[in-house]
Amino acid sequence: MTERQRRVERLLKLRTSQHESTTVRLRAARAVLHETELALQQCSQWSQQARESLEQCSAQGNQQEWLIICADIEASKIVARARDTRRSAAAAEVELAAAQEADAKVARKQMERSLELIAKSARSHDVRAEQNELDETARLVSESSSTKHQNGRFP
Repeated sequence: MTERQRRVERLLKLRTSQHESTTVRLRAARAVLHETELALQQCSQWSQQARESLEQCSAQGNQQEWLIICADIEASKIVARARDTRRSAAAAEVELAAAQEADAKVARKQMERSLELIAKSARSHDVRAEQNELDETARLVSESSSTKHQNGRFP
């Protein structure tokens, strides 16, 4: 294995490792987003229950005013949880976007490196083909000169 091949192998291993790291970050961000969505659904359900409880208390009159207060407190807790959940969702979205951007950069760099290697290979192939043509021309000239000299056409 040539030094160039070893460098390419090391580069590919590094890129693969970076890609795997990004993939893990993406999965983690997606899991946080999923948990956030579930928490938001739960908050929505709690909020609905609190509203229903509040409506029931209001319908029963002032004698159960303490139930209204309890429902109001519960609704405040739900709103606070929803805010926290939204913050978590926003943070997860930022992390997801960063991970996707990093993954795209890695893929772009890998593509650029692959194109560079292809271009180098093509240039190397062109140089070899040109050298082969020159060698063939030199051989033909040499054979032609040798043949002409043997036939007495050249002094």
